Amino acid sequence: MTTGTPAVTDPQAALGCTPSTGVLPPTMPGTSTGQHDVVAWTYILRCADDSYYVGSTIDLERRVGQHQAGEGASYTRKRRPVVLVWSAQQRSIKDAFLLEKQIQNWSRAKREALIEGRYADLPSLSRGYSMREDRGG
Repeated sequence: MTTGTPAVTDPQAALGCTPSTGVLPPTMPGTSTGQHDVVAWTYILRCADDSYYVGSTIDLERRVGQHQAGEGASYTRKRRPVVLVWSAQQRSIKDAFLLEKQIQNWSRAKREALIEGRYADLPSLSRGYSMREDRGG
């Protein structure tokens, strides 16, 4: 019998995040929209040199603007313009930061699969992943 990692249809849910549709939620700082308020974001920028920058923030629109203006991280300052290619809502800045660090350790191919929504490809793009036969009885 052959077994492997089950197909991942929504890894963002498994990571505890909600993918962005590219539209920021209609909230202002200090306002509430109910029980599912977004308090943080994990995001990926594509830089002018075609590299990726992964970050986290509590204000996505402002932070992307900072990167674009050269006021963000030193990495993006030298690689403008930048384009927001992926973002995910988080319930806390701690969760956003932990996901940021996880994605930073991913290969370029795995980041691109996430950006492109090829969720089923993510397990096979993990470092050290291999499909094995289950020889158990």
